[in-house]
Amino acid sequence: MINTQDVVRLKIPFPSISSALAYKAHMYICHDKIENVQKLVKCQTYKLSVIMGTNAVKHYIKEKPNIERNPFNKITLIDCDKSFNVQIELPESLLPKTRRNVCKELHSEILSKLQEDGYKEYMLSDTELQLINSKI
Repeated sequence: MINTQDVVRLKIPFPSISSALAYKAHMYICHDKIENVQKLVKCQTYKLSVIMGTNAVKHYIKEKPNIERNPFNKITLIDCDKSFNVQIELPESLLPKTRRNVCKELHSEILSKLQEDGYKEYMLSDTELQLINSKI
């Protein structure tokens, strides 16, 4: 069972299941869990191109690798512009081996950043998630 602060590695059918990005696994942090809905923010390798340009991420956290805080092994951008919401139960087999979650301090930073100007929520299809993630 995935809890708030946990990090999962999965493929997300966004912007659509036919997108090339949908077939690349990324890490996602569970920032909230309400009843059977888990709310996830995306993590990706930090690149200047992600924070500049027309589709730039506006609200983000730049996080260095630190096993005391996170399971990342590269400088990571935590995207706080979007929340991907899933109703399907995500198995623990999707958790990283080095550390299963982020520290409370980083989780609080994420919640704070999400509230700056709000964020857009996307409810994901359980069927599409199962289709592209063999562990679900």
